[in-house]
Amino acid sequence: PPTPLFFPPPATKGRKKSGAAAKKSSEAAEPKKKEGKKMYESFKPMSNPIYMDMSLDEIQKTKSFLDPCGMEATDDIIDRLVGQQLEKIGNLLHRALRPPESSGSKGTSVGGSLGSQTNPLVLGTACSGTDAPALALTIVQEQLERRGMGHLFKHDHVFSCEVEPYKQAYLARNFDSKLYPDISKLCDDPPRDVYGQEQPLPEFNLFVAGTSCKNFSMLMSNKRIDIEDKGCSGETFLAACELLF
Repeated sequence: PPTPLFFPPPATKGRKKSGAAAKKSSEAAEPKKKEGKKMYESFKPMSNPIYMDMSLDEIQKTKSFLDPCGMEATDDIIDRLVGQQLEKIGNLLHRALRPPESSGSKGTSVGGSLGSQTNPLVLGTACSGTDAPALALTIVQEQLERRGMGHLFKHDHVFSCEVEPYKQAYLARNFDSKLYPDISKLCDDPPRDVYGQEQPLPEFNLFVAGTSCKNFSMLMSNKRIDIEDKGCSGETFLAACELLF
């Protein structure tokens, strides 16, 4: 009889294994990962204060903390930068704010540059936010005093105006000036403060107001509103002008 022919099975190289076989082989090839602790399992809440064994005096002498209101970790950096700039313009500032040579009949100085001891800078702000102008002037005053030039400059922050309640809370806590809620009502006779009390507007010689530009923005091509249309931005701008003129 004829010898039967033997045909080897087709090669499996390049052929895809079935899903079950592929999964089984991959599991055998990869070592099992050791399961560690979850993050929440490693967290141990503390029911006692960190310095519970120390007295208040010991804490104040040995530990330092930031005041949560009006203080940031970058304050020292800002103070140093302002101080460096004041050192550069110290001579110019001294000439600009020095007392006038002329005197009154009783030996008192007459007039004086704006911001000098005889003619202090009296600041009022609207759309105040965190009142950056008042903070900046305070830093300038502090840095001048540290350098023995505190007598050159004097300022007073007399009022702020802010419509947002949470910003009003910040201003009320950090400043002693009068606080009004609405710039459009500053010209009322008399205006009312955030507490509803009648408070005549103090005299000032420097007014800073940063109105919103949302209505004026060219990005709002379909809804752009001019000043004369008296949107929110326009009303704020016109109210500032009314206060000044």
